[in-house]
Amino acid sequence: MEDSRNQVTSTMGNLVLWNNDTSFAFAFDNAHFSDPSLLLVTDVGTAKEFHVSSAILSAKSQFFFKLFSNGMVETNQNSVSLQIKADEEYAVSQMLRFMYSHDLLAATDISQLVEVLVVADKFDVSSCVTYCSSKLLLLREKEENLLEVATLEVEHTDFAFAFNQPCFSDRILSMVWGVDGDDSKLVTTKELYIASPLLSAKSAFFYKLFSDAESNQKRVILTIDESEEYALTQIIKFIYTNSLVAATDICQLVEVLVAADKFDVSSCVAYCTAKLLTFPMTKESALVYLNLPWNVLMAESSHPLIQAAKETVATYYDDLSDHPKEDIMDLPLLAIEAILSNDNLLMASETHAYNLLLAWTEENYIDPQERKDVFSSLAGCIRFAWMSPRSLEEVLVSELLNPETAAKIVLQALIFQTATTLRKQTLAAMHIDHRFVERTSYKYKPVKLVEFLKPHDQKIIYMDLTRTECEQLFPCHRRYSQGFSLAGNRLYISARCNLAKERLCLGLFIEETDVCISKRMNYEFSVRAHQTEEFIETHRGSRMTSQGDEVGCTDLLSMAWTDLMDEDSLFFIEDVLHLRVDLSIRSEDP
Repeated sequence: MEDSRNQVTSTMGNLVLWNNDTSFAFAFDNAHFSDPSLLLVTDVGTAKEFHVSSAILSAKSQFFFKLFSNGMVETNQNSVSLQIKADEEYAVSQMLRFMYSHDLLAATDISQLVEVLVVADKFDVSSCVTYCSSKLLLLREKEENLLEVATLEVEHTDFAFAFNQPCFSDRILSMVWGVDGDDSKLVTTKELYIASPLLSAKSAFFYKLFSDAESNQKRVILTIDESEEYALTQIIKFIYTNSLVAATDICQLVEVLVAADKFDVSSCVAYCTAKLLTFPMTKESALVYLNLPWNVLMAESSHPLIQAAKETVATYYDDLSDHPKEDIMDLPLLAIEAILSNDNLLMASETHAYNLLLAWTEENYIDPQERKDVFSSLAGCIRFAWMSPRSLEEVLVSELLNPETAAKIVLQALIFQTATTLRKQTLAAMHIDHRFVERTSYKYKPVKLVEFLKPHDQKIIYMDLTRTECEQLFPCHRRYSQGFSLAGNRLYISARCNLAKERLCLGLFIEETDVCISKRMNYEFSVRAHQTEEFIETHRGSRMTSQGDEVGCTDLLSMAWTDLMDEDSLFFIEDVLHLRVDLSIRSEDP
């Protein structure tokens, strides 16, 4: 029965016979979905009865509109007689079936189609006339072996005339709600005259409601929340008119959208989402959409609206330092997902994104299992491959990730970090979940680290800067690396465009921000040459570590900035500048 209420498309050859958005075939001659019965009385005294919906027949034919409008309510008629000729009975029956199903499966030859065509013209059913004419044309063209075929335009039926009209209704829908939360005290808030086939064709909810009711039960009670009365009335009006004239602002449309999802009126859900897309998308409206019930968020018709809302939120929160932490913690799940999925998210490092997710799940989910499930579902937004080894150690022991999952994440990240630049680009392109894609706006540049503890503390740091990143250093900016530890001291690498020897050039420095114990540190700077692709040492030195101090070289490559950035530069390999810093602290050093 459910399939019979789906969109009906009948195609013969290349001829589209019908493609209407609603089929009422399930309601044809069905006492559950009829108001009067139509009695076909022939001129020879025979009679045949059909259970019909006056709204459906009246929408298709002015003849039936006048027939059912003519005093049926005042006289309380339960049936209407229609005088026909005996040889018209078959054709009239097929015409009535067509008005519900938009097809004539039983009329297969020319003589039958002509019979239906004649009575359809007599009773002013223009859509059936058009259908029969097109089908007859197809049959003629098949006989003549013609290739060209006719196409019938999609018909839209307007039932606005029948909304809340007793003479075109078979039921009374009573919307009721409880008083002060006491469902035992029901108060009727509104009653609407409705045609059950129309509501049932648009909604599985109403189909079940009217199917479960007795066929002679005219009043059907529907218990709702008081706040749903306006929205439900608009939904029922939409079913008749295919528009929402009264719902003109975002709040009203959202209210109707939520109710349409609850009552399973998918066409109204699609209409509301399309209408909402015509309004300017602001941060406030985007958050309203991302807070909608989960069923609405996951509906296929909602995808364009939700995607637009995500993009708006991601753009608005592209620099988290501009927003109070409290505001971030109050955001809904899809908003956090949109922010963390943003390739252009500006933050200190990927560790900050990971910590943000930790804090947000802690703030919004009390239940431990639910918190773990949500964290795991959003973990795919974190670019673990661009986190420092120190941060990956925390991931490995996280209570919010399954141990096997955490181990896999960390292993993949470490393998990625040891890969060549070309291999990284290939992996990033292969993984559409963005786990291997570097964000464009880290404050601290991710680096590759190689650590040795014996025979002495040593770290080799590889820092790759793209040509674009180098251009952003001009004329006096700097780019920091991720922080790292050496012998208990916290250090950073910084590359900058600075003035040396009365010219701008590339400088490279080691900055010491957290020094526990002052020790002598040996350092060596190297850069990979384009010609040999080998690292060439450009500077080395030794000094005692000191809190807040820096050491390095103001002219790393002994060349002007313009020469470095030249298209034929000696040091850019496929538009990447490869830097290496070798740091060590030897126990025998004073």
